[in-house]
Amino acid sequence: MNERGEPGVMSVAMLAKIRRMHLRDGLSIREVSRRTGLSRNTVRQWLRSKRPVKAAIV
Repeated sequence: MNERGEPGVMSVAMLAKIRRMHLRDGLSIREVSRRTGLSRNTVRQWLRSKRPVKAAIV
């Protein structure tokens, strides 16, 4: 977490993947953690974050 209590830098693609696996596919935080290699606490923080996922326009 940074000084404002927000999670650190993570790609938008990884955030979208985490949200998709948990919300759409119904995977538990533990299973998302296993599949991504991130800690459960990191996955939990990113699921709680209020940052919207925006697609990059190329």
